[in-house]
Amino acid sequence: MKNLIQRIWLALAVGLCLSLATAGTSAASSAATEAAQPVLVKATDDLSGLPTAAEDSAPLSTAAACPTPGQRIKTASNPRVYLVGPGSVLYYIPNETVYFDLWDSWNGISIVGSSVFADCGWSTAYELSGGFLAKTTSSPRVYIWDAWYGFRWIPSEAVFNKYAFSWSQIESYSAISPISSLNWWE
Repeated sequence: MKNLIQRIWLALAVGLCLSLATAGTSAASSAATEAAQPVLVKATDDLSGLPTAAEDSAPLSTAAACPTPGQRIKTASNPRVYLVGPGSVLYYIPNETVYFDLWDSWNGISIVGSSVFADCGWSTAYELSGGFLAKTTSSPRVYIWDAWYGFRWIPSEAVFNKYAFSWSQIESYSAISPISSLNWWE
């Protein structure tokens, strides 16, 4: 928890520094774009939130197979929710605010045994820091904010539904930036 608080303070400090650094730019330019510009963060290999096998020995809910991209998982003994992303990369949801910026309810979370992390080769989980859904008012494209890459386009309704994101959580902006060239959610 202490590490999470330190990361939040670091992200806030970086955001403040970026805001102060850009304060001298044209007010007309920033008012014209009204872009949503969250702060990018650095990757971390800190897995302090991952439970150990001793903490939880609940059986997997899906016939001992590794969870697939789009699934949300947690162990019985730890409240942390993980999302299996594209390429089976593991992301963790840092708090309820981020969770409910992406989904409407706790429904759809699978309870897994803590051994799933080792069994599926997950030695790293990435924080879905400040994650939220966004679109511009001029385009139907929906993006997810990924603090590692910026806004990443969700390329289809099928992909959006695969991850069970909530249509009601999409925020509209006149512009968003930075938009990544990578489509994370495939």
